[in-house]
Amino acid sequence: MGLIVGLIALVIAIWQLKLQKDEVIRSGKVSTLIHMASIIKDKIDHHEKIIEGQKEKREKWKGHADRVNNELRPLLEKLNGDIIEATSSYDVSLSTADIKELITQKSV
Repeated sequence: MGLIVGLIALVIAIWQLKLQKDEVIRSGKVSTLIHMASIIKDKIDHHEKIIEGQKEKREKWKGHADRVNNELRPLLEKLNGDIIEATSSYDVSLSTADIKELITQKSV
């Protein structure tokens, strides 16, 4: 009887370790995605400052605007979507659908 209880305890302990490992991996993924989104946001801000400066100097700025609109913003939206998906199983106050709607709303 003691052997059975010990084996059951061992199986439960191994299962708990697997769950902890999976959570650490998921948490690391979320942190990485958040960091990457922050880097992309910083790049967008940097290009927007360059655009403003070039507009003031009446220089060409379309190349920077194209990069921001065609490369960086779509990448940021994809990263934000990945963050939402990765955190969807966490218990948060807003549903995943509500968060996606708030992020994708265009300002008027």
